[in-house]
Amino acid sequence: MSTALALASDGLYLWRRGPELTGSTDHARRVAQLAAPMSVFVFGLGLACIAIACAGVVYRLFAAPPEEPVSGLLADYPMVEAVFISGLYALVGVGAVLFRWAVRTPPRTRGHRHRRVPAAVRRRVPAVRRHELLHPHRVDRQHDLTAPSERGRNRERTANMAEQDRYPAGAPCWVDHSSPDPAAAAAFYGEVLGWEFTPGRPAGHRFTARLGGGEVAGVGMPDPAPADPAQWITYVRVGSADRALGRVVEAGGEERTPPREVEGAARVALCADPGGVVFGLWEARGLGGARVVNAPGAWNSSTLVGVASGAAEAFYGAVFGWEVRKADVGGETVLMWRLPGYGDFLERTADPGVRGRQAGAGAPGGFEDAVGRLQPLRGSGVADGRPRWNAEFTVADAEGTVERAVRLGAVVTSPPVDLGGVRPASFRDPQGADVSVNEFHRPPAAG
Repeated sequence: MSTALALASDGLYLWRRGPELTGSTDHARRVAQLAAPMSVFVFGLGLACIAIACAGVVYRLFAAPPEEPVSGLLADYPMVEAVFISGLYALVGVGAVLFRWAVRTPPRTRGHRHRRVPAAVRRRVPAVRRHELLHPHRVDRQHDLTAPSERGRNRERTANMAEQDRYPAGAPCWVDHSSPDPAAAAAFYGEVLGWEFTPGRPAGHRFTARLGGGEVAGVGMPDPAPADPAQWITYVRVGSADRALGRVVEAGGEERTPPREVEGAARVALCADPGGVVFGLWEARGLGGARVVNAPGAWNSSTLVGVASGAAEAFYGAVFGWEVRKADVGGETVLMWRLPGYGDFLERTADPGVRGRQAGAGAPGGFEDAVGRLQPLRGSGVADGRPRWNAEFTVADAEGTVERAVRLGAVVTSPPVDLGGVRPASFRDPQGADVSVNEFHRPPAAG
């Protein structure tokens, strides 16, 4: 009876941690980690089974009386039946004892940390192009799921980097769609951007969007009840959600929700800047941030739109250490959010030589530190004048994406337009959240 209860409790333990397993890119390693707490108890059960087997042989515990229909035939040979039944106990016991070593972290996962990136993958990394300069948060990034670069720090050669080191503190790392009807939002974006979803807790209230097996975004119901309209929320990586929240309040911002645990992912909090624009804090607790970015259907960048630039620069500089720098890109003036030291992070981790490549492509000075853009109140192009962090997603076909969105109930706020290398478009989804899409391509040759 006790064994049955132990196995039932172990099964419940693994079932409740199913999302952690499905959210992992290395299933063998994650299974080993999840099973490790149970291995001590299973080891004890194994020793008990071996002890029972020994006692069964010594004391002939399993001898059957003659009236038993089958085993009674061996009533005159009690040692035969004792050895047989005890052997079964011993077999189970040995397996249980070895279980503790069987669930140790697979050495294969640890062993290829220093594996070199195949030359074919390195050759697919493109040089900086003009459309990438318009979207600095994804400079030098791949647009192909077959060779994901994930912002230059998520490339194939850093697949085994610790999840906590995926993004540095101060870098936008995640986007989340917040609306009263997350199931409807998930159905909409599943059709429009090709996402698949893993349900979270509570059931029906949260979903994790995936593309090619990697996390790209979240879809969920606000907690507590929504005080804001449906919207896309950009999360910024922080070392401590509590300390970052303190900086938000000191700089004149507002706490919307206190820090809370998202099981297997992060400790998060929602805030608002002095202008009322909502954003999130992300303290990694298992998921460093989006694993797939800049591929068709994945997050490309976030832009703060419709705010006073001076107040925004003061607030976000105090909270995250960001700076604003003007850049001339193809005759257009772009305001970049810079995180000093971000380029150093890329050089140390997944994108050595990023500065040289950007300089060779004519990128403005300091561009390696860019983490986003700022479109201030004047001429921001905000359709309804509502300030917000605007999430932008890469797509393979801007017109086709917008057509699908409209067919499913979206309203176009800015139709696709060719800007030479990029075709941006914007729409408002059926839940009321504004979103932008960008189709990247090589501009036609002059002449």
